[in-house]
Amino acid sequence: QSALLREPLSPAALGLGGPGLSPGARTQAPNVCERLDQLERSLADSERKHSMDLEVSRRDLQRLESTHHLDLAQQSSMAAQLANLEKICQDFTKMHSKEAETSRERFDQMRGTLAQHQTQLAVLDDVNRRAGALAVSEGRLSAELATTGARLEQQ
Repeated sequence: QSALLREPLSPAALGLGGPGLSPGARTQAPNVCERLDQLERSLADSERKHSMDLEVSRRDLQRLESTHHLDLAQQSSMAAQLANLEKICQDFTKMHSKEAETSRERFDQMRGTLAQHQTQLAVLDDVNRRAGALAVSEGRLSAELATTGARLEQQ
């Protein structure tokens, strides 16, 4: 603080009360001194008010900086969490892609095995059909043989 704000100035310090002044100047001096006192009080009040405002502003700034640092920390934490989540998703995708490929290969193998079984069933059906035809032919031949054997005995 300046000396003006700490101590009120005397008229002599301002050069207003000296012996060389006219009588009119002497009567104006107290009026000027009162005005100076009022001005000094006003400046002191203003200084107090502004220092309190400045202190409130400093506290607000500190609070804002603290909040800003917390937000930055949270933001970097969120970035790290997002990177971790992306890695988990990539690993998950790779794992399931491999499983899907393995399943596709097994499905293709099973389809090939099924085709082989269907071919074998077709062959088996053909064999059974031919065996049935042979049984019918064998029955006819047995009947003819019996008929031929009976004719031979009669003769």
